[in-house]
Amino acid sequence: MSEVLTRRVYDIREARKNPHYDWMHPSWRDLVIDHLASSPKARIDFLRCCGRHGIQLALSKGGGAQGKRYRPLLVTQEDWQTLQENIKARTSNETEEAVHAILSSIQEAILHETGSPGEATGPSKENLHSIAQDITSILRTRWDKENTVIPIEMLLTYCRITEALDPLPPMPRLIPTWETYWEAALEELTFNHAETALSTYSIGKWIDLAECISRSEPRMLTQVKFPACSLEAVQHFLKTASEFVEGEAVLRTKSDYESEIELLSEFKIITRLGELIPSFTDQTEGLSDEIDSKRSRLEDELNESFPEPDYSGDDTRPSGGISIEEILSDL
Repeated sequence: MSEVLTRRVYDIREARKNPHYDWMHPSWRDLVIDHLASSPKARIDFLRCCGRHGIQLALSKGGGAQGKRYRPLLVTQEDWQTLQENIKARTSNETEEAVHAILSSIQEAILHETGSPGEATGPSKENLHSIAQDITSILRTRWDKENTVIPIEMLLTYCRITEALDPLPPMPRLIPTWETYWEAALEELTFNHAETALSTYSIGKWIDLAECISRSEPRMLTQVKFPACSLEAVQHFLKTASEFVEGEAVLRTKSDYESEIELLSEFKIITRLGELIPSFTDQTEGLSDEIDSKRSRLEDELNESFPEPDYSGDDTRPSGGISIEEILSDL
């Protein structure tokens, strides 16, 4: 039965130019997995050609009807080596999204081996660490060669994987990433409230990057003259935030109140700026309290001026209709 289903999957794949399945019924999937687990040749063929979803499946644990399945596609050392070669090839050529998915699967597999990095033992640890060493080396070379601006989420995953390896792999070249993130953050830090809508998204991403580098490659922060390079821009942003909190806008509509409250929420990024640059901590803590106080006051005013409709009454009249009670009162 399982062989028939497996052949049917292959037939369907051959009939499609770009085969891809977003979903497969669990019972069918489990039958296919059971067949692969019992057939060394089919297993090797799958591990040699599978994409990121297949790699995620191969590295996962805890599947099956009873939740006790343990990496059924990685039975022999040949299975591991085949998967490793596939991962190496895809790390060199796949899209950023696909590589990040594979990278995340490896991180999860390493951490789930015992629950913390560096403690797993046996063949699984050795094979996972060998895969991790390969993928971090290939990815680092690819990033450096292409001068890649590395997404912060992907860089964080890379760093978490390297923390489980001995010796620690080096970090990729981060100057292009830093310059791009800082340029975007600088634009938000020095915005003109009268001309530009406030956004702190890029500031948050830049803070994430600075925190990541401070943990993994602190020398680079010295190289880019951080925090000195950012002091003037951060001070400008804090001044703008202070002026905004002290000012009193004319609020007439519900939308006016909601916009003002949203702006105050955006300015709360100053708390993270104070944590990143300790010389600003006292200033940001005091200003953060003022922001919270004003936001609370405006929320109270909003609720008082524009209360939500009370739907708890006994009126049985439908919207735009007539009262049922009035009709029944004549009977």
